Amino acid sequence: MELKERMREADDLLKRQQDDQKSVSADMTRQYKTMQTEMNIKIHQLEKEKERLTIGEPLHFIDPFCHSSMVREGLPNSVEKYSSDVKLNR
Repeated sequence: MELKERMREADDLLKRQQDDQKSVSADMTRQYKTMQTEMNIKIHQLEKEKERLTIGEPLHFIDPFCHSSMVREGLPNSVEKYSSDVKLNR
């Protein structure tokens, strides 16, 4: 009798471990798919931003020094403004 009971306990333990492994694998797969989706969204956003900058639409960003939203007409103006600000602060 004792041998049958030990065999049943071993089978139960094996079943629990297999269920745990399946659960972990499913969770890792879900996490991977989520990360892949987030990366694809980020790539799409960056491609759209590149297109917008290429055709010269205004660049929207928050100026960290005055804490308000600002619109600059394209990248070169903002670079020139930043360059002149840096020269003034030296």
